[in-house]
Amino acid sequence: MNQARKQARYLIGPHANSVALSFPFYTTGGRRGTIEPASRAAWFASCRTFLAPYLKIAQRGGADSFVLGTELSSMESDQRWTALVAAAKKIYSGDLGYDANGDKFVTGSTKVPVDDVDVDAYFPVKVPDSASVRTLVNGWNTWLDRRTTGTLRGITVSEAGIGAMDGAYAKPGDCTSRRTVNTHVQAAWYTAACEVVRERRMKGVYFWSLSFASTPTATASTSPRRAWST
Repeated sequence: MNQARKQARYLIGPHANSVALSFPFYTTGGRRGTIEPASRAAWFASCRTFLAPYLKIAQRGGADSFVLGTELSSMESDQRWTALVAAAKKIYSGDLGYDANGDKFVTGSTKVPVDDVDVDAYFPVKVPDSASVRTLVNGWNTWLDRRTTGTLRGITVSEAGIGAMDGAYAKPGDCTSRRTVNTHVQAAWYTAACEVVRERRMKGVYFWSLSFASTPTATASTSPRRAWST
């Protein structure tokens, strides 16, 4: 990592899911953002144990930032985050972050005490598949303007993704549906995401995701994951 990072920035962000949330968890109604552990104290203790080895790897490898949690909406107001952040800082000296769901980010309601609260941006934009990149940019901005109408310096789009298929703009986070393949939809969406980041002076964007679950020879028409993934 040390050699490679001379030309790139590196972020490490382990995802802590409930054991009940296996792909495709959206089809069963489960989501990490709605978890309600029987003991929150035990959950945070488990999370601390889970994260420790990854924090050590990040410190040893010189990662630029580390994401402590992702889309844990139901847990964000818990005061135990303060102790978890303090424990993480004893292991890792870089920036600590948290990735909020888009709906939580735009309201500014995420108060996890980290260096950076970034946004997983799966904003629904109800436009036809033929929509221009500028129309998609305007759709993104309609959402982001709820947070601020100005620049978003210091903020990263921690996830942006969409399926390469018809009708995806209205629900870009849908990773289970199978519809007619449309690569223009995905390409235009990613172009719009980059344009939003540029215009708003944001730090950058991570595209979600590169699927390792399907074979390299799978086609978008035969694999819903392949159609959705980059």
